This record gives sequence, C-alpha cells and structure tokens, in this order.
Amino acid sequence: MKTISVLAFKNAAPGSITDSVYFFEKANEYLIKNGKPSMFNVNVVGFTDEVKINGGRYVIKTDRTFDKATYPDLIIIPSLTGHASSATYINKDCTSWISEAYKSGSEVASLCTGAFLLAFSSRVYSKSEN
Repeated sequence: MKTISVLAFKNAAPGSITDSVYFFEKANEYLIKNGKPSMFNVNVVGFTDEVKINGGRYVIKTDRTFDKATYPDLIIIPSLTGHASSATYINKDCTSWISEAYKSGSEVASLCTGAFLLAFSSRVYSKSEN
C-alpha cells in the first residue's frame, strides 16, 4: 500500500486538491471491483484541521496537520492561485516539511503552478545539504 499526501494550504486551487484525492480513491475502487486489494492510502495534509481557501468560500478538511503527519511515499503539491511568488511565500512554512520528507525517501510531485512551491522546497533541501 502506497501512502499519498495531498497538501492543502493557503492559495491552493481547491480543484487540484479534491481531484487528486478523487483520482486515487477511484483507482482503489476500480482495483477492489476487480478483485484486487486497494493500493493507495490517501490523506490531505495542511497547517490546520480545516483550510479555508478563496476567502473562506471553500473549506478543505484535512486528515492530518504538518506537525503530526508522517512522511508518505508520495506528496502532491496542488496548483496555486493568484501571483505565484506571493502564493509560494505565504506557504513557505510547509517547504521544510516537504524537504525533510524528500530526504526521508518521499517522492514529490506538483500540479501546474505548484511547481513554484516545489522549486522553493528543493532550494530549502539544497541549503540543508551544505
């Protein structure tokens, strides 16, 4: 079983979070329907138990917070909304968690503009190596 953590944070595109979770849950349903065991344990990780996005219009309930989350097999960084540099900066606190998870063996993937946060996390990783 592969553990997948989809990140939820400020200025994340809500659809990129929900669609990522949905994709892996549907893959599990397909496997079970065909007599095979599910393959993915999917959870949503954020700074708080509920992440308000788009001025509170959308609320994403998390399964774990960064301070309590273990490092998964795969981390998915969602797309960012708004100005990429600003959205990356306001979420900089999760970059050390992403970097530490990567050092511990987690794979990291990003969707669309989430690549900016991924790049920032890799910079944190590079600095911690020196």
